[in-house]
Amino acid sequence: MLNQASNLINLENVVLIGSGKGGVGKTLITVNLAIVLKQLGYKVLIFDLDVGFTNSDVLLNVHPQYSINDLLLNKCEREDVICSTEYGVDLVSVGSDIESIFNFNPENIKNFYIKFAQIAKDYDFTLIDLPPGYNNNYAPFFNSASHTITITTTHPTSLVNSYTFVKILIHKGVSSSNIHLVGNNVENYNESLENLKRFSSVLEKFTGEKMGSLTIIKRHNLVEKSVFNRKPFVIDHPKIQPTFALYRIASILTKKDILYKENILDKILSFFRSDQE
Repeated sequence: MLNQASNLINLENVVLIGSGKGGVGKTLITVNLAIVLKQLGYKVLIFDLDVGFTNSDVLLNVHPQYSINDLLLNKCEREDVICSTEYGVDLVSVGSDIESIFNFNPENIKNFYIKFAQIAKDYDFTLIDLPPGYNNNYAPFFNSASHTITITTTHPTSLVNSYTFVKILIHKGVSSSNIHLVGNNVENYNESLENLKRFSSVLEKFTGEKMGSLTIIKRHNLVEKSVFNRKPFVIDHPKIQPTFALYRIASILTKKDILYKENILDKILSFFRSDQE
């Protein structure tokens, strides 16, 4: 049944955002990356699959009336589950009871992926915020996604969990070149980058293939302030390092060189602000 479902969602520009453990900023990155892609002119959907921790609605300041679960139970129409936001990106929430669909009804699993494909086909990019770790119920997503972004911190336990997560993905057939590692909320840029390079080097020896990319997102008090205010930091603070990092990821996803519109003085001042603020 899962193999059949994989064939249903062979869509380009499906981007998974996963992690080896929770609490690494996965949803925050998903929401802000979606907004960056929208700013670049793409039609973007966030598909929030992080069951029990669906926080995309909070960060986007919306209250979805229906979920994909309601659609599967025929409580609404397809367009009813798509929640528009003030930032131009759309959101579909999975609902709180989605696990019951996977656990008890194989036909509903197939129907779930059909509904997903019908919604996602209308978007340039669909960003899927996954629960932490690997769940075989979501194998069709891993098998069909064009990119998988793995969020980690540089804390040893987070790196170990991320390594295990990525190894499972590769074992399940995901190409290393389609996996992008993001070190989030880091204090020391250079030290963290070296940690990610070692991570990538070990995986390269294991697979014989390089990872798609490595990106560092520095800890910044303005990001924390934006979360508290329920505002995307890429909107409120476009000239800080975390925003630049998401533009870099967007450049990788779109396969285009993105020139952020700012002059050299802005760049220099932003660099010092990111270290001092």
